[in-house]
Amino acid sequence: MAPKIKLYGLFSLTRRGYLRLQGVVAVVLLALLAWALWLRLSPPSLASWQFTPEAEDLARAVVRNFAWVVLLGLAVELVETMLVLRRFARQEALLTEQTAASPPGAGFGAPNG
Repeated sequence: MAPKIKLYGLFSLTRRGYLRLQGVVAVVLLALLAWALWLRLSPPSLASWQFTPEAEDLARAVVRNFAWVVLLGLAVELVETMLVLRRFARQEALLTEQTAASPPGAGFGAPNG
């Protein structure tokens, strides 16, 4: 049986489930990055929108820095993935050690005697 770990103290996931979740997150972040780069290369015409001067400055700052925010999110996800995969490896090593240490036939349903 594949070991499960408690992720964020909320979800109990196997390595396969975690990698599927990270795949979905990576696709979403890469799509956001592509959109952010498109916004940066062809910025929308903010002049046609009705903004107060402060809101226009904020909108320009968000458009200008959105790609960096998404790249930071990708970096955080990469670090988190490495830490969680290391945790899975420790859990699997512990499980392997426990099964190697138990004598054969000492499992469930073994005769007492």
